[in-house]
Amino acid sequence: IVFTYTTLKKEIENIIELFSKRKSVDLNVVIGLWGELFFINESSNIQSTLKAWHNEENNRFDFSLSDNEYLEIKTTLSPNRLHTFSNKQIKNYKDLNVEVVSIQTELTGTGKSLKDLWDSINNSIEDLELKNKLQSLIFGTLKSDLDAAYDYRFDVGFAKSSLKYFNTKDIPSINDSFHHSIRKLSLDIDLDLINS
Repeated sequence: IVFTYTTLKKEIENIIELFSKRKSVDLNVVIGLWGELFFINESSNIQSTLKAWHNEENNRFDFSLSDNEYLEIKTTLSPNRLHTFSNKQIKNYKDLNVEVVSIQTELTGTGKSLKDLWDSINNSIEDLELKNKLQSLIFGTLKSDLDAAYDYRFDVGFAKSSLKYFNTKDIPSINDSFHHSIRKLSLDIDLDLINS
């Protein structure tokens, strides 16, 4: 590719414009990432939990613990244990050994940010490959809004006290067959009402 001065100047201006505009990431994305980092940071073996996080063999799940053992982290700011699932997601879980880890938290000025959890995990591991994986997944999730790693703080104490596991076989789905034009059906499920 041959660049003239004008086209090169235009390409550089485009790159500067791309990186100078902050594209805010959705708060739900921040909450989801925070819950996953919180779970890693609270685990008894941070290194092995980080290895299981979005590993390349089975990136469908938040954590792949073994060939048929998976964890999905669901984090909410709701006072109820309300989480969103796709109907297809729940149905697919029925044939596998998948547990949902439900975490409730709230925004607070004195809580931990994504960056706080990131630093804590980084300080607990020495493996450079895992440090790079952690950074890469955080960057990939936040995209150009790295300020979000500092902007929001969530209540760790509340998150610790609320952490609860649910077997996906106990989570209801809708079994009716729908018209083939319906591509996705989302369900807001209050996990506190499961088995009650």
